[in-house]
Amino acid sequence: MVGTVIAVAMLVAGPLTTSAENLRGFLPKVEDRTVAGVFANPATYWYTEQDMPPAYQTDSMVDGLATFHDPRYDLSGGADQKHGNGNGNTEFPWASPGGTDRANVESIRAMLLPAVDGRTLPVVAYNEVVRTKIGPNYQVRRLSWRFPVGTVFVEVLFIRDERRQPWPFTVRMRQRADDYWDVAVFRPVPTRDDLAEEFTFQPKYVQPGRVRAVHPNAVAFDEEAVWDVLPLLQPDDVRRLLSRPFVDCTGVDWSEAVEPTSVQRFSLVPADYDGTLAGNEPTACANCHEHVAKHVSEFDRARDWYGFIRGSDGIFSFQPVDQSSVAGNGNPLPIRLRSDLIRAGLITFDPSAIGTRYYQALEGNR
Repeated sequence: MVGTVIAVAMLVAGPLTTSAENLRGFLPKVEDRTVAGVFANPATYWYTEQDMPPAYQTDSMVDGLATFHDPRYDLSGGADQKHGNGNGNTEFPWASPGGTDRANVESIRAMLLPAVDGRTLPVVAYNEVVRTKIGPNYQVRRLSWRFPVGTVFVEVLFIRDERRQPWPFTVRMRQRADDYWDVAVFRPVPTRDDLAEEFTFQPKYVQPGRVRAVHPNAVAFDEEAVWDVLPLLQPDDVRRLLSRPFVDCTGVDWSEAVEPTSVQRFSLVPADYDGTLAGNEPTACANCHEHVAKHVSEFDRARDWYGFIRGSDGIFSFQPVDQSSVAGNGNPLPIRLRSDLIRAGLITFDPSAIGTRYYQALEGNR
């Protein structure tokens, strides 16, 4: 049972994963001290979805706690097929990194925890009782976790060329402040004007549109945006452009569109990339990240779907439970924290730390 996990040792080693190593050799140079520090620090924890498969909590209880399930398994038994897969984690806008739902993209994530007086501050797991909107006074006791102030997450998005070599095209950073996550975005070619310095072209078209994910009880996503399609580029030109240092594009729009899209599989961004929806400012990122750990009943109380949007403390991708605790067939399992994360000092179960100086609750994004 999670409540039996005790305090852990200090951080002892760097990367704990193996599949992430396949992409680490292709990281870009990023002209930002924080991101460069994460890339260079041997204490950075690297992971992909192979290393940390997505899992979400449902209302099924074991030992008094909501249990974890594989989002690919349909808990509704097919009753939710008209809408989705019995949970919110396999559908827009929660299934994929922002803007990549239609695109062929790979990603690697990095987490670097802060150190205070030579001691690494771990992610703190704890149990909490949360209300849902399934019915009056319906509550669920679930496992949550909180990242210490100063934690940095970096996500690198990759596209593959015709030789199957991965090329990074976007870097996203989130840094935990006292009660919000600061956000930054980095690209090698910031604007359409920068590309025009290299090539003579006319914008193919700029197409305005609106994307909505509206449920009966709440709006999950509702954004107007512009899609600016890149000109056709030769693979060698794409490789040369993607080899440039990545620069800070936070708040810098590509053109009328926040980010470009493409009709080519290998370009500055992949075909059908919807990064223009993801935005490049903290408030835009919060459109989806504020839904982390929300119960799906907040969006649709009548629909036959279950559980919470995955993640905790504003981060979708990180989850600390052992894979043996993630049910793949709907049968709930006891919760165990990952022993490798405990041994490395990356996580501890310590409810007393919640609310202290480095573990304040999120109040929103700025």
